[in-house]
Amino acid sequence: QFSLPDGRLFRRRFADKDAAVAYLKDTKPSAVPVASSSLSDYLAAWISGVRVTLAPATWRRYEQIVRIWLVPNLGKARLDRLTVAQVRSYLFGLPLHPQTVSHHRAVLRKALADAVTEGLLTRNVAALAKPPTVPRTERRWLSGDELRLLFDGTSGTPLHALWVLAGTTGLRSAELLGLAWGDVD
Repeated sequence: QFSLPDGRLFRRRFADKDAAVAYLKDTKPSAVPVASSSLSDYLAAWISGVRVTLAPATWRRYEQIVRIWLVPNLGKARLDRLTVAQVRSYLFGLPLHPQTVSHHRAVLRKALADAVTEGLLTRNVAALAKPPTVPRTERRWLSGDELRLLFDGTSGTPLHALWVLAGTTGLRSAELLGLAWGDVD
């Protein structure tokens, strides 16, 4: 009887101990990560598994975050021994904009949530670690004089009507670019 890394018992009759050891050496280990495996092993299996569930651009970004940031910084930690303090230290130690750090936390949180669902973890430490706050930037609006300068400066150009519409209605750029002449009264 042998205890497997994932906690299950393996029972099989062998003639002697040498035959059992030889059998175990010849048996390929499971590709499914276990709780005692490293975070990098789990993330490698996780990122390949979620590829079919994500849009291609989203998967590429997840893969970049995992490969470039998570594995080098947190990958050596055992999956079941990863702590909130380690995740928080990682998040606050990144030389990136706080919004990007929030994306890193989101990827790790999703990966660990899947580990909880699979029964490899009992809690998601990434969900418990709060990311740095994203600073709010105050939007600056053009004054009336600045709008007049913009309208005068663009008069006679093909995009003059677009600038006037943008300055007088407050439409967002996507709304403006989606307009056709038939939409304008």
